[in-house]
Amino acid sequence: MAAEGPAPGQGWRRIAAADALASLPALFVLGLYVRSALHSYPSFDGALNLNVAASVAAGHGYGFRYDSFFAFPAQTDGPFVLPAALLFRLFGIGLVTTQLVSLAYLIGFALVVMALLRRMGAAPWLAGAASLACLLTPGMGDFAVGGYGEIPMLTWLLAGYLAAGRQRYGAAGLLLGLAMLTKTVAVLCVAPALLICAVFIACGPGPHRLRALAALAGGLLAPLLGWELFRLAALGSVAGWQHWWALQLGQVGQQSGAGELAGLAAALAKLRLHLALLSGQVAVPTVLLSCWLAVPWLLALHRLGRRRPSRESALLLCLLLVCPLLYAVWWLLVTPTDMAWLRRILPGLLLQTCLVAALVQAPATAGPRRSRAALLLLVLLVLPGEAFMLRHGLQVSPRPPASGERDRTDRLVDSLRALPADAVIFGVGWWQAPLFALLSGRTIMNLDLWDAARVGTLPHGYFVVDPAAVKLAGGRLAQVWRTATLVPLLHDSDMALYRIVALDPDRGLQDPAPLVTGFDGRAVAQTSGWWLPDGDWAWVSPRSRIRLGRGGQTRLVLDAAFWDELFLHGPPHLHVEAAGCLDQTVTVPSSGSRRLVFPLRCPPSPTVLPMTVTLSIDAAMPHAHQLDADTRDLAYQVRRLMLEP
Repeated sequence: MAAEGPAPGQGWRRIAAADALASLPALFVLGLYVRSALHSYPSFDGALNLNVAASVAAGHGYGFRYDSFFAFPAQTDGPFVLPAALLFRLFGIGLVTTQLVSLAYLIGFALVVMALLRRMGAAPWLAGAASLACLLTPGMGDFAVGGYGEIPMLTWLLAGYLAAGRQRYGAAGLLLGLAMLTKTVAVLCVAPALLICAVFIACGPGPHRLRALAALAGGLLAPLLGWELFRLAALGSVAGWQHWWALQLGQVGQQSGAGELAGLAAALAKLRLHLALLSGQVAVPTVLLSCWLAVPWLLALHRLGRRRPSRESALLLCLLLVCPLLYAVWWLLVTPTDMAWLRRILPGLLLQTCLVAALVQAPATAGPRRSRAALLLLVLLVLPGEAFMLRHGLQVSPRPPASGERDRTDRLVDSLRALPADAVIFGVGWWQAPLFALLSGRTIMNLDLWDAARVGTLPHGYFVVDPAAVKLAGGRLAQVWRTATLVPLLHDSDMALYRIVALDPDRGLQDPAPLVTGFDGRAVAQTSGWWLPDGDWAWVSPRSRIRLGRGGQTRLVLDAAFWDELFLHGPPHLHVEAAGCLDQTVTVPSSGSRRLVFPLRCPPSPTVLPMTVTLSIDAAMPHAHQLDADTRDLAYQVRRLMLEP
């Protein structure tokens, strides 16, 4: 008797069971991420993003307030912010609601990696292993959850690739557009993906190529144009919209490094430096890391040129080849060294891992000789680097933080909530304690943008410090400690809350330090409004004072550098005053370095006496205080200011 065939649907059940079994290790690691996220609050950058969601949920508009309301901060955008805003609106702001969107995107990312590789013909075990490898990539433990935008962006991007492979070009364009809306850096992958899809459509069979191209373009433009119309309506005018874009394009040029492209020698030096940095960040020796990056690109090119894979596999392989290649070129050769962070290359590393997985399954279907050669290259040159990376990823896999950190945060948030309703709470510079603002519902102002007299009129003024400020804004905090009288209300390691009793910029002039004859890059005088020192020069505010020791000197010599931005409204005027000795105003005719000499009218003294010099200029360096990290009130740079005979 002939054997009975499988029951209808039995094949699909077997496939689903195999996929489910292969995904179990990845599901276990996802469980670790869920456990970690539900025991820790969002990151500094994540809290910046979530403050926008809180503003939307409260009906204040798409943006956040830090002294003034700033609309559409270009961090992580709508596809992340709007779901978070909905959660905040429905369930309030708490630990779970601040982490839930990040976790949903992470789970979606793990699933779409598996689906993409299965679409390319990978076996269930390989697709599951690729998803697991992505979850254990160094950097995922820090940046996969917590409010960051890289994983949400990649989720939309890979979903767009999957749709393109299925020839759903309208959906592919839409998903790629959502990736760009999530994070602007997605353009590194979206632009080549669109070009590759367009080439495959144009070179493909069938009478509907124009329709497919139109669907791809229409799908992309629908979310992008819709968002720009929303932005235009929210900003209220075409001029406001143009100003917003001018600021953002300037920031993109600065942060991407595109505006600072150097020659070949400098680019090669940056390549060596950044490769060494990345080697340390992922704990892979430089030689192995170079092979892990370069060999898959060469193997993918060989497979596309000689193997003639199916149309769908060729499209997806092209996408997985070009996009991590461009990401690596940007990070290794273009991005500024002071921004060569692991988080900025993480999407490229994850795409590269997907490419490696796609190539692993290729030898199984190649001819014997090519199969052995490709497998040998992968085993000897690529998989060792992957093993080193995953070993490090296991060591830094997500773990719940110490309970004390969350408890300390809760105590400070409770203290902020308990302050009087009319309390004005300050942070300093860019370090605006966004997590405390998010959880407490309090607006935190920027102390850099308030003068001392205005702060002195407040009935309830407070100053808050978060871990980011302690770690990265030490010089600015030191200036606050020098000029402010503070009463600690809560001081707990790297976070604190103070009541402001007084703010006096001239407090430093009463320090019992020895008098000096000036500032020459080494000697540090008693100052107010000086930011000392940065190498052999110092920035000063539009109004600054310096306390010198004067004996027989007859003149004051100032060597200063004036930047172009100081001349936006014409030549500035500098007034220099010392009681009874000097009262003179000069016009600074143009930017650049100049020497100004001011004669002293008072007679010399046989002994050294204190002399306070006040410098006032009627201009300041402009900055966009929600975009620029440095929000100090700066005017010009002093190279040297000395009393001379």
